[in-house]
Amino acid sequence: MRDKSKKIKTQKSAVYKKNLFFNTVDNWGIILFFVALAARLIFAWGSLKNPLFAQHDDAYYYYKIAWNIVHGNGICFTPGIPTNGFHPLWLIILLPIYAIVPKNNLYLPIHIANTITAFATTLAIYIIYRMLRERYPDVKPGLIAILLGLFSIHPNIIYYQMCGMETGFALLPFAIAIYTHWKLLQRGENYGKYFKWWVVANIVLLWTRIDYATIVWILNIHLLWRWRSKKLIPYLALINVSILPWILWCKLKFGYWVPISGLAFPYIRRQYFLWINGNCLYKTIFYLIEIFRIEFIPSAFGVYGGMLGLIFLLGVSGFWFIFKKNK
Repeated sequence: MRDKSKKIKTQKSAVYKKNLFFNTVDNWGIILFFVALAARLIFAWGSLKNPLFAQHDDAYYYYKIAWNIVHGNGICFTPGIPTNGFHPLWLIILLPIYAIVPKNNLYLPIHIANTITAFATTLAIYIIYRMLRERYPDVKPGLIAILLGLFSIHPNIIYYQMCGMETGFALLPFAIAIYTHWKLLQRGENYGKYFKWWVVANIVLLWTRIDYATIVWILNIHLLWRWRSKKLIPYLALINVSILPWILWCKLKFGYWVPISGLAFPYIRRQYFLWINGNCLYKTIFYLIEIFRIEFIPSAFGVYGGMLGLIFLLGVSGFWFIFKKNK
């Protein structure tokens, strides 16, 4: 009788585990989640007068626009001057926060917005952990958790995730899109549910930042190429058409298809014209190399940090290619 009771208890435990988040109970994952979350909540509720917890300048552009919309000044930073210099999803998230917080309380909405980002980025880190665990089952979960834990509590990483911009929140749809994309490539059991989340994550990425379209297109084209299924085309069309209302509003209201405050396109155009005219070629090359600078290397290293980062990426890519080839 005791053995039968024990067997039933074990079966119930197995069912319980199967129905939890990502179908398993993982103590290392839980520890990683709460460590990463605690570190981010410290930043989320730190004093905004302390430079350590200061927000990125552009974040206040979002806050001011949200405040103006809620209080009847229109979609603007300066009343009377309309703007589309923002990305839609993060502003939409901010609107109900400013709607429920008293008008004169300027700090609380920022703390609440940062709390949302803290949970979003922490969940993204956990999803990355789950993907690595499933991808490399022979590696001890504690090792993966510790490595990601060190990544998650690094001050530079936390700062760039908690800077008050849409880029912090974007880590969550990125993680979901990559995880579900990997699942879809395997065509394993219940891949249909992963496909739904994959579609949603792609749409959210587009609404988070319009220039994430390049990532979305890569994922779309890659899945279409791997599946070779015409049934996929309507869903890809849905993903890309979903952002059409925002694009049309920008075009009809301001004459541009994208937010007019972005500096990336003008800067790239300027560098391109300097390049083709033979001016500042070495500066352009140095700038492109510096993009690869690893955040663990102080910015004072400049282009040398970029070179180290580039060498590191090339080394990892070469090692992965050789490993896959030999395997």
